[in-house]
Amino acid sequence: MNIKLAGWKNDRREKPSQPILKAGKPVDINGQEFWVSMWINAKDPNLATAIERMVDKLAQDNGSSPIVSVSLTPLETFQQESSQAASSQEFNDEIPF
Repeated sequence: MNIKLAGWKNDRREKPSQPILKAGKPVDINGQEFWVSMWINAKDPNLATAIERMVDKLAQDNGSSPIVSVSLTPLETFQQESSQAASSQEFNDEIPF
């Protein structure tokens, strides 16, 4: 089971303690719903301001599309897929001439 998330600019943000990005709807994980909120952590205030401007620009450019997309994959599934991909690759040590 993969869980896909998308984040949009939080237009209701009034102070730094509020998330800069939010999901448009709750996410269901095993029958329980969660709101997704995202913050950017930058210790340098100049960098924080630059990131906020970037988010503003992305929101403007993207219109109604999300700024970020996230996919959650269970670790066990990810490890199985990685293992299968690695074992299916054949090693060819022949010299092509």
